[in-house]
Amino acid sequence: MTTRTALSFLLLGLGASAAHAQVWGDPYSPPAPAPAPVLAPAPPPMPAPAPVSPYAPPPTAWGAPAPAPPPASPPAAAASSSTSAATVTASIAIAAAPTRTPIALDDDPAADRTWLSPTPETQRRGSWTYNNYEFLVHGMSYGIADNLQVTGFVLPAYSEGSPAIYGASAKVRVLAGGPLRLALTGSVWSVDAGDGSDSTMVVSAGGTAALCLDRGCTSQLGVNTDLIKAGGDSTNYAGGGDSSEDSGVARISAYAAIRMSSHLKLLAELNRGRIGTGKLELADDGLLMLGVRFHSRWAAADLGLAMPMNFSDDDPDTRGAFPAINLTYRP
Repeated sequence: MTTRTALSFLLLGLGASAAHAQVWGDPYSPPAPAPAPVLAPAPPPMPAPAPVSPYAPPPTAWGAPAPAPPPASPPAAAASSSTSAATVTASIAIAAAPTRTPIALDDDPAADRTWLSPTPETQRRGSWTYNNYEFLVHGMSYGIADNLQVTGFVLPAYSEGSPAIYGASAKVRVLAGGPLRLALTGSVWSVDAGDGSDSTMVVSAGGTAALCLDRGCTSQLGVNTDLIKAGGDSTNYAGGGDSSEDSGVARISAYAAIRMSSHLKLLAELNRGRIGTGKLELADDGLLMLGVRFHSRWAAADLGLAMPMNFSDDDPDTRGAFPAINLTYRP
């Protein structure tokens, strides 16, 4: 009885233990695995675009592989690279090569003259310039090239019996770009004395040289001379010869044009000299002109005094003075 009772109690204890483990869980058993998270289905992978070769046309479809360029032999590729490098180097060398500095041009529309004397400067190519001297003489200059200009001028007969002059001239600059400039001049004109006599034909040729004091040659010192050949009584009068002599006349002048500001210049000019009866002889009389020039790029006005000089004595003196006015317009 005792043994059976003990077995009964043992079976009851095991059943209770099993029931307790089912209700409260076994503290020594491993925990139940957590349920796996439910994830949304991943989108299908997008095809990556294939690299496009710069030497081949683009692919027909997105993502389609581009055709590979045809293989080139190493020697050919090396020659092509060498040629390309040489071409690029030559282009860079040509682009970097220094250009020749152009001749600086004065923005003064009357830079081709001072008062009466020409300078080595010429009007710009394709430009027209109107000049007026003492409100009496009218002239028009045209720049055929940057180193060549032609000029026409006229002194009309303002009254019956007054003289009239019609003429034309040309000037070509033969030396420029440095501190020394040189130009050759020539002119021809007809002089009508207004007394009923025949007109006189006058021809001149000469040159002018200047030393530039700045890079643009806006300030310069210069000299010029014109050998003048005239016929009729005017030659004999100018040369001091008789009616049987065929003489010539020379006009010799020196000038200075000094730029003081962008719109102001100082002008000085001395005219003197002649060649008569076959020998060089300085005239007793001369003409000194002093003044200023106000100018812009389109117009210029010369204002000053013209003073006849007498060089017959050791002490030259002036013989009065009269106003000198020159006007220039360049459209």
